[in-house]
Amino acid sequence: MRTTINLATQPYQDIRTFALRWGIGLLLLLAAASVLVYKAVEGWRSTRDTGMVISRYEDQMKDLQHDINTGKAELQRPENVGIRMQSAFLNTLIARKAFSWTEAFSTLEDIMPPRLHVVSMQPELDDQNRLILKMRVVGDSRDGALMLLRRMENTPEFQSPQLESEAPGRQGQEEFQIAAIYVPAVPSSAPPAVKGTQNNTQPAPAQTASARPGRRP
Repeated sequence: MRTTINLATQPYQDIRTFALRWGIGLLLLLAAASVLVYKAVEGWRSTRDTGMVISRYEDQMKDLQHDINTGKAELQRPENVGIRMQSAFLNTLIARKAFSWTEAFSTLEDIMPPRLHVVSMQPELDDQNRLILKMRVVGDSRDGALMLLRRMENTPEFQSPQLESEAPGRQGQEEFQIAAIYVPAVPSSAPPAVKGTQNNTQPAPAQTASARPGRRP
């Protein structure tokens, strides 16, 4: 039996090709969605782990701060006044011993801008037992003091230099108060001796020619 199809009323459609294209497109969209979901889950896990680490460090900092506050409260008690004064005295001695005037002056001499010189220097300890070097310098302009601050930032001995105050000085000059954290230089150990090096000093003979056995002087 023949079936007559009128293409004018029922146009031919390639359903198989259409379905194949749509299937491939859906698979690509599904793969892209899977990748995005995977990235989102990984990002959430990483954020969660980072948050846990930060929380743990915050707890440790709280414990340390609690111990510090407890120690300070213990030192503030009347019966511990002598210990507190002794501790402050010992810390001052340690700071003075750690501070090297020669090293500080040598470093400042290398970085001091022209027409700027040091008038006074005083090392002291702050509340965090850091060695602070306060010095008063005199120069022609503020630019010299700012240049000194920039140069101090590039040295290992001085950290966080700050210009605390400035005031007019004598003979048209200006005075500047500068403070910086002083970090003493760590002495370098002597290099080990190289193996195989011979001593050029020859040992002296046990006896001279005049004192050899069998001969009289």
